[in-house]
Amino acid sequence: MEGDLQVLHIIPSAFNYFDDVKSYAFGVLNEMNAYDDVSATALTLQYGTPTIAEKQAVSAVAPDQEYKGAHPVEEVAKNFSDFDIVHLHAPFLGAAGHILQWKKEFPKIPLVITLYRPVVVVDLIAWGIKWYNNYYLPKLFEVADLVTVFPWSEKMANKITERNKIDVSAKVRLLFESDSFSQVQIIEKRFKQEEIVKNLFYLYSNLV
Repeated sequence: MEGDLQVLHIIPSAFNYFDDVKSYAFGVLNEMNAYDDVSATALTLQYGTPTIAEKQAVSAVAPDQEYKGAHPVEEVAKNFSDFDIVHLHAPFLGAAGHILQWKKEFPKIPLVITLYRPVVVVDLIAWGIKWYNNYYLPKLFEVADLVTVFPWSEKMANKITERNKIDVSAKVRLLFESDSFSQVQIIEKRFKQEEIVKNLFYLYSNLV
């Protein structure tokens, strides 16, 4: 990678269903911004302006990140092409149609997806979120340039590709090899972010 790499991270933030994913993704973003030749920016997919508690939570893991909350996705999607990489953190809720349309119009700009975990069904809204991801993730996998997974989400990614007959085996990459750390330890305690960012930079370099 030469010069400043501009990376847009699309981070889920709807209600409290993605708190672990959001926290981890902002930690990854903060780690990326520690490098002089990288500029990582966050777009959060949420409803309404962030609360004081949300801003404090983001500040704890990404102190240098300005967090203004979500802008209208239609507006922001027009600017996706200002970035070298667009990186979606999943599961998520919102903007899938705009992302698909943008990728159709700008196929040469890499789209990276990181799959963290399944949707945890705790209520009716979560059922809706699960349906949304079941519908859109296969479509996004198909157009993505790279799908990155954790040891515990690799099987889920493979199921999505097999069930929908998507030939993306060459696109799926582990962020790190399986070890003794559990999903809860890594995601909730934000372990391995430095290693993951280094691996992402290597994978990015093959795309840009």
